[in-house]
Amino acid sequence: MSRILALETTEKNATVAAWDDFRLIGEARPEGRSAQTLAPAIRELLRQIGWKSRDVECVAVGVGPGSFTGLRVGIATAKMFAYATGAKILGVDTLLALAVGVGNRAKHVSVAVDAQRSEVVARNFTIGDELPIALGPQRILTIAQWWDFGQNGAGDTVFTGPILHRIEKNVPPGIVLDDRSRWDPQAAHIGYIASHRFVRGEFDDLWTIVPRYSRPSAAEERRG
Repeated sequence: MSRILALETTEKNATVAAWDDFRLIGEARPEGRSAQTLAPAIRELLRQIGWKSRDVECVAVGVGPGSFTGLRVGIATAKMFAYATGAKILGVDTLLALAVGVGNRAKHVSVAVDAQRSEVVARNFTIGDELPIALGPQRILTIAQWWDFGQNGAGDTVFTGPILHRIEKNVPPGIVLDDRSRWDPQAAHIGYIASHRFVRGEFDDLWTIVPRYSRPSAAEERRG
């Protein structure tokens, strides 16, 4: 049995999902991503699927890259839930979750999230048997650089990521986009990844799990 509660809060609106033995059994989409909306959404989802809080064996949460505010809300909520219930905790890379959203509709995927300053955090994946496989580390690029980086010599790359909501009208000819309904990271995909890691016993430490921001804060960059 692997009862997993998944949280995704890196974008404007949060999502919550429940997985039970590799089956998605429920989702919730609260308006916004604040602690005031996320906690009630979790309670309502658990009520709908008939779980008590202590039935959750693992709480999985998107750890970024993403926005400062969203990541802080999601990870703090996941930590509090895990601490209160004794559940395991598992942090999931947001870029990997976006690649999962493409599914088997492409062989190669390039994903990106907003890094501010007209830049993106991007990473390329190939679709594997279970989970997408990263083709090298993530990179901070200009939007123009992302198109070349994403193609990476492959002619069958599909591009996805929430940054596309802002730039879709300026996408160059020949670039193939995934359906816009899948541009945002989803808790359902966080839970899917967590289901695979759960059976392998790959958990994170409650006290050391931290957000992975798109880039250092301005103050951190000034400190060097």
